[in-house]
Amino acid sequence: KGFKGSALTYGESHFKPILDILQRLEVGPKDILLDLGSGTGRVVLAAALACPFLKLCRGIELLPSLHGAAQDALGRLCGARIAAPVELICGDLVEEDWSDATVVFAMSLCFPEE
Repeated sequence: KGFKGSALTYGESHFKPILDILQRLEVGPKDILLDLGSGTGRVVLAAALACPFLKLCRGIELLPSLHGAAQDALGRLCGARIAAPVELICGDLVEEDWSDATVVFAMSLCFPEE
């Protein structure tokens, strides 16, 4: 709703830094990972595969096209018994309830000045 212009510029992170962060945080089976602005699901899916013991890996993405790409990627991983549960939401992070999250990722390459 209130996002426009450069705030919606999409960029992807690499797997190694995601895994390094999760290792440093010492995530465990009680953790719920959340990626705000999850795009194509790269962080969510990498975490689910690298840390199958996580309670849940969730992503919230505003843009339907990116959310659809994340769902497609998740579909290709279906049946991977070595992955943590994944939840992908197409919605506004301001309106969604994510109060249960214990590990929160928020990455933007282009935050606007205001």
